[in-house]
Amino acid sequence: MFSTGSPINWCNHQYTDILHTIHKNVNAMEGTILFQLIQSLNALDRQSLRKYLRSPYHNKRDDLLALFACFDTAKPPTFDRENIFQHIYPGQAFDVKQFNHLLSFLTQQIEAWLALEQAQADTAYWDTCLVRAYRLRGLTKHQHRVIRSAEKKLEATPYRHAGHYRAKMQLQQETLLPQQGRAKELPLKALSAAQDIALIAEKLRMGCLLASHRNLTRKDYDLSLLEALLTFLPNHPYLEVPTVGAYYHGYLAQTAVEPEGHFRALVIILEQYSALFPTEELHDLYLIAINFCIKKVNLGGEAWFVEIFQLYRRGLQAGIFLENGQLSRWTFNNIVSTSIRVSELAWAKSFMADYAPKLAPAVRQASVGFNLARVLYEERNYPAALDALHQMEHDDILEVFNAKILRMKIFYHIKEWKALDSLLESITAHIRRNKVLGYHKENFANTVGAMRKLLALNPYDAAARDAFRQTVAGYKVLSERQWFLTQAGG
Repeated sequence: MFSTGSPINWCNHQYTDILHTIHKNVNAMEGTILFQLIQSLNALDRQSLRKYLRSPYHNKRDDLLALFACFDTAKPPTFDRENIFQHIYPGQAFDVKQFNHLLSFLTQQIEAWLALEQAQADTAYWDTCLVRAYRLRGLTKHQHRVIRSAEKKLEATPYRHAGHYRAKMQLQQETLLPQQGRAKELPLKALSAAQDIALIAEKLRMGCLLASHRNLTRKDYDLSLLEALLTFLPNHPYLEVPTVGAYYHGYLAQTAVEPEGHFRALVIILEQYSALFPTEELHDLYLIAINFCIKKVNLGGEAWFVEIFQLYRRGLQAGIFLENGQLSRWTFNNIVSTSIRVSELAWAKSFMADYAPKLAPAVRQASVGFNLARVLYEERNYPAALDALHQMEHDDILEVFNAKILRMKIFYHIKEWKALDSLLESITAHIRRNKVLGYHKENFANTVGAMRKLLALNPYDAAARDAFRQTVAGYKVLSERQWFLTQAGG
């Protein structure tokens, strides 16, 4: 029967087919919303979801529980649809339609659980729903009891952002609906003020997002309402409300002809009223301030690195750069870069020791190794810097090139000319082969070109040095421009 090949070859083909089927099933399962949802859950989430699914109020289907157990305990290679179906429905022929419906039902249940978890976490929203439920049942006495409790909780929370005023407005709106006659005293003034502040702060926050996006995409947006608010707010008491003032100055720091005063006003608000903002909003406001400083640096204002450093330090103290307990590798890199620029090398080492555990495990070694090498280079501990670079494993193409550039500078300082020439050849070949560098390609190519010119430069020829400095200054893109000028004595 198998005359075209030996039994061994046939077994290999059979094994390959089995593997292909397994991987096909795994990939199909991994592509489902259900798989991705469950993979996103931590241990506490899964425990809570199990309780939810076991409650007859939420779920009366045992097969949903059995399906969740398969996803909850199995490892990816065992995610074979037919095997799972047999586990849930022993002895029943595989029915793809029935199985897909089961996947859909469990997805819906998990989404309902997620929504419930979010609603319960938002106590202001939960209280408003309860007040509304009492109102609809005509239980006015109980409604007012919940309103008083909810108002106390709202005032006790530290935040005074747009969401606080929005929740306050929605709660107060519920007090208006059951009022009878004109003799009742209505809290219309407080309701109107809460609505105004929520609307203005939310519109200004959206304006900050649009301004940031417009800087990247050059798209135009209808800003007529926002412009009316900007005309309305100066000298108005609402501008003294921190959430309004923060986004007002944050927007104008990005868009005004003379933005520095607005940047300073934003920084003062961040220094004095950070506790009034939730972490997510505080993070966005700090980024507005940091990006303002970065623009100043790009225009030649090196002194603005001090401002960036201070913003990063305060942001770290407030915990705003952490997301789910982790620090982005890019934020980690930027903080080290900034500390190097302001010669805070000891602080940079302390920062790396404290925050390395908060990096994702997959990028920790590479990020720490690269940044430690940068700090050691600034300390002129070139052997240790090279050792740190040798021990790291790169997983990001830009980090690969930046590590090569750092090696290039070290080889130049320690006069390893042969190693430097070989490295320059390697970088050139890497640039030529790589198709995803984008605009970074010009920077790296210019860096290699400038280094070759520097190596050919007669250090005792003043005219040649001047010509080299002019060449370096003329590069449109060159991240190491100042380093090259320093080597040429300029």
